[in-house]
Amino acid sequence: MLTAGNPTNNNSRKLYREKAEGFTLIELSIVIFLAGLMLSITVPIVRDTLLHDDLKTASRTLVATITWLRNKSVSEYKDHLLMFNIDKPGKYWYESADMSDTDLLEERGMAKILPDDVRILDIDFFGTEKKVDGEIGIRFSRKGYVGYTLIHLADNSDRKFTLVIEPFLGKVKIMEDYLNFEDLLSEKY
Repeated sequence: MLTAGNPTNNNSRKLYREKAEGFTLIELSIVIFLAGLMLSITVPIVRDTLLHDDLKTASRTLVATITWLRNKSVSEYKDHLLMFNIDKPGKYWYESADMSDTDLLEERGMAKILPDDVRILDIDFFGTEKKVDGEIGIRFSRKGYVGYTLIHLADNSDRKFTLVIEPFLGKVKIMEDYLNFEDLLSEKY
């Protein structure tokens, strides 16, 4: 039944409802453009922060080296030393007691080097004074033991990290600050 001025065509209402439920191509294009613009601005910043933080990279590399050398000591049933030369910033290598002089020289020659803007501030062994210069070795026993040790690293922007090598288990924690044994033994950490 049709009345004047009031069309009740069901097909036209159905078409109107279907049209009103979606987004137009222009709206979708604008949203995609804005999302792309935001990603193009934020992705490089996040990528640089995550991938190019030399202090974090150096810390992770040292943790991996410490873990590897501890496992090597246990698997070969030999004591090893992880050597650091604080006077020549960022140089470290490993040694074992049964290495010949030639092997020792070769290992020193192949010493790994931390990134240019990362330096070792000091190495602190529990119960002794901090070592701030010269060559310093951290001993890993054939049974996997290592002394309670702190390695302090810093970068050119003066951010500091502390690598905490725990005894017996040989676990290594990275702490984002310059911490000493008193800080670690308190309940704060």
